[in-house]
Amino acid sequence: MNNRMMAALAVAALLCMCAAPMLSEDSDGADSNRVSTMYIYHASFTLDAGERYRYGWVDLMFIEGSENDQLMDAYLNDPENQSIRITTDDADQLYQGVSTRTTVNVYSIEYSNYSYEIEFNGESKTGELVLSPYGTEEISFFVKAGDTFKLTATCIDNEGEQTTFSLSDMYRTYSVDNGTFEMTFDSPTNLQIGFSDRALYHDVTYTASGYSEPNGSAVAYIAICATITILVLAVLVYAGMKPKWSK
Repeated sequence: MNNRMMAALAVAALLCMCAAPMLSEDSDGADSNRVSTMYIYHASFTLDAGERYRYGWVDLMFIEGSENDQLMDAYLNDPENQSIRITTDDADQLYQGVSTRTTVNVYSIEYSNYSYEIEFNGESKTGELVLSPYGTEEISFFVKAGDTFKLTATCIDNEGEQTTFSLSDMYRTYSVDNGTFEMTFDSPTNLQIGFSDRALYHDVTYTASGYSEPNGSAVAYIAICATITILVLAVLVYAGMKPKWSK
């Protein structure tokens, strides 16, 4: 066996060793991820001097340039790492009225990505989608038929409050009592985490067992497998070993 062949076999062995953890049958996990299941829409409105906010379909409203407004901008620019807690300062001031002409940034938090109209003091504008859900694939679990899946999780929303959560598949939603879930599934099931509140995001710390790899994005898993296949074939070509089907 020549040196090129030995090097090729060594590289192939290393690739298989690297792939083994990703292809394991059963996995236990202890991890922490940030998850948002909401769509955030934005529109800007103007209040004239002496005018105040009276009514509208509004989830969040900030005076442009205020501390809350800057926090929201920072969060939208880096949602997976930037934390945000909203004070009532802007809302209180807008209810009382403004002394100068003021731009107000208004946000609507929705469960779906339809076109939404944001209403502010009788004026309506089509909201611009500024942030979509993220992190949900990182907390999804594929459970094989006959396996018992267990999950214990703590979910903290962007205001620092502990919240409840649920798990769901294509057909039903499963309730979770006191942050703990356990069930044996008769058929293959892919579970995803969900929330009933309208928080900007949740920081989820969880321990799970009884699920199978790959955990998370199937697209990412397919890409990894394809990459490994290409690398192994490249090693074979380099070593002068052609697969039988290439003849």
